[in-house]
Amino acid sequence: SGVFNYSIPLTGGCGSVFATGTITVNPENTVSSPSSTETLCINTALTNITHSTTSATGIGTPSGLPNGVSATWNSDEITISGTPTESGVFNYLIPLTGGCGSIFATGSITVNPDNTVSLPSSTPTLCINNSLVNITHSTTSATGIGTTSGLPNGVSATWNSDEITISGTPIVSGVFNYSIPLEGGCGTVFATGTISIDSCVGITDLVKSSYIDVFPNPSNGVYTLKLNEINFSAIHIEIIDLNGSVVLRNEFNNKDEIIIDISTMPNSTYLLKINSDNIQSIVRIIKQ
Repeated sequence: SGVFNYSIPLTGGCGSVFATGTITVNPENTVSSPSSTETLCINTALTNITHSTTSATGIGTPSGLPNGVSATWNSDEITISGTPTESGVFNYLIPLTGGCGSIFATGSITVNPDNTVSLPSSTPTLCINNSLVNITHSTTSATGIGTTSGLPNGVSATWNSDEITISGTPIVSGVFNYSIPLEGGCGTVFATGTISIDSCVGITDLVKSSYIDVFPNPSNGVYTLKLNEINFSAIHIEIIDLNGSVVLRNEFNNKDEIIIDISTMPNSTYLLKINSDNIQSIVRIIKQ
């Protein structure tokens, strides 16, 4: 490439005569590698990526850039800037215009999504010193959890394979609103939930009967009352909350298996009081 001024002498005839002229040969466009290959979080400003060019006079329409990111050209330099609003791996292509050749600036930008966490698998209510049925949260993008706050003494949280597990045996009573920060990945995200621990004062000494089974217990509010090896002509049941209020009362005749449904009631500990002509039983049931 260059500017070529030529001179061609004629031969024969008379005189010293030359054919002259100029040929200009432009070089092909060139473009450098990107100044960086960025990895960043979604909705975070991109550190500018630049490409140096020669011979080009501008750029055409880029392809492959994430939404929120664009490219400009000025004084032999392409600048890629902006704030990506979508996640993924973006292999971009920016054509040079003007000059010679079909040349593209190319590179890659990786945009990571924000961490996510699910709602708790349950919001339990249980008695103090009773083992907690594990609570789980599913996570994405995170690599672990930070220091947990708000869990009752005796209960802790662990993370493994995109799942938080809360387990243990609470040794204090109260309502505990916990918060567990996710680590790694992008964003400030917390797993949150509530655990209610009842002191269950006054219901530790229950009247029990070998003729009666209640299962499952704890449950989601639906229990089976099984009457074993004895005939009851009439069974009276009451469900009593921790304040001593009767929240359900019913009577059944000539049944040896009864379904009790308190699924619409709040998660808590209740007393199931069972009376018949020849037996009385009180069973602690837990809805969670």
